[in-house]
Amino acid sequence: MMKRVFGLNMRKQIYQIYSLITGKDWQKYSDYLEQSQWWEYGRIRKFQWNRLKSILEHAYSNVPYYTEKFRKAGIKPDDIKNFDDIRKIPFLTKSDIHSKYNQLLAIDKKRKVEVCSTSGTTGNPRRIVVDYDACAQYRALARRNLRWYGIEILSRYGKIWGMPLAGKSFWQEKLKDYILNCIRLDIFDLSDSSLEEFYHRCKRLHPLYLYGYTSGIYRFAQYLEGKKGSAKELGLKIVVATSEVIYDFQRELIERVFCCKVVAEYGAVETGIIAYECPNGNLHITPENVYIEIVEGNDPVPLNVYGEVIITNLSNYAMPIIRYRLGDISALYNQRCPCGVNPGFPLLRPVLGRTVDLSHHEAIEIYYAIYYAMKGRIKAKAIKEYQLVKLNEKNYILRIVKGSQFNINTPTRISENICQALKGRIRVQIEHVDFIEREQSGKTRYLISREQRI
Repeated sequence: MMKRVFGLNMRKQIYQIYSLITGKDWQKYSDYLEQSQWWEYGRIRKFQWNRLKSILEHAYSNVPYYTEKFRKAGIKPDDIKNFDDIRKIPFLTKSDIHSKYNQLLAIDKKRKVEVCSTSGTTGNPRRIVVDYDACAQYRALARRNLRWYGIEILSRYGKIWGMPLAGKSFWQEKLKDYILNCIRLDIFDLSDSSLEEFYHRCKRLHPLYLYGYTSGIYRFAQYLEGKKGSAKELGLKIVVATSEVIYDFQRELIERVFCCKVVAEYGAVETGIIAYECPNGNLHITPENVYIEIVEGNDPVPLNVYGEVIITNLSNYAMPIIRYRLGDISALYNQRCPCGVNPGFPLLRPVLGRTVDLSHHEAIEIYYAIYYAMKGRIKAKAIKEYQLVKLNEKNYILRIVKGSQFNINTPTRISENICQALKGRIRVQIEHVDFIEREQSGKTRYLISREQRI
């Protein structure tokens, strides 16, 4: 294990040299992002429009996929005269990224790029090419968001995430963790022994915050819950939960165990950071980086109405992502947040789940039915984890991991609660399992459809 011999100032200098060499100079974006978060609605909207027009013109001229898409739709960038006109552009889908990968790459000039892989939550990881300039902007956004909580970039932190098994990638990640002042717990090994070891590493490093998969952080909190006062000793300022939906019962336990606020981060490999939770508990869109639509079909839905999330990235010119069907369900609402960030700009409702598994109306109803049936039992430790699997329109399997307070009546009462909430429209068969399997990415999904994954 490498000793951490450099102080924060030296580490910042090393990271700045690394950023300049690679072209991922996040500092050149930091000043404007510190200012843009306070811009009034009209100014940020104008800024967003200019970036949108720039990415559309670039994609049309330099990306074969979009040149052909625009031609088939009978439009040119000049035909996009306002935000409503963007609906003239066809959606980009996950299957498009797979099948049209080469055509989605810009051909205008050579850029320094890195190739990232999506998590493969739907069973098929996608490669995304991101130019270094976009990487720098993503890093600057992450820095700005952490500063809302008094945390600077390169501050000590713990990370619950995936880790390459061996080879060059493994050592690159180890070196990156060292430079970034990070200790990591592999999401694929959440055994008691690994959690105990990570806990002691945290005690030695004293991280300012914890970052990672929601389910991994929740598992760590469950483990530490029985160790009286242990988690509080870590002195965390915040816990940042990302990559998965965070449920209220998870948030409640994590905040109680670690004695600090849980912060939700919403993002994707394809698009970077989409939204971030402020100290007042609101999820703020990052309009400098993305343009968001909430739609039913191709029509925008009213504020406060849940629909499908469509994302256009405004930063990455190496592989433009325009009107992308990310597969999530959420809603916009127009309310000024007391924190003052992006005044007048819509906030984002909590993300509920994946449209790839269920239609969004169905997903919302089932989400709440399952949530309320399980919430109390998880808090009472009758259930540790669960997963609902759709077999067909009528039949579902509910996989549950028994908790210490599980009893013989628990399954019957769960089934009754769900069927009552959904007015008997579905049948739920309880299946006991020792653990809920993670996706190839390390994520845990609570609602899946076996119909669509065969």
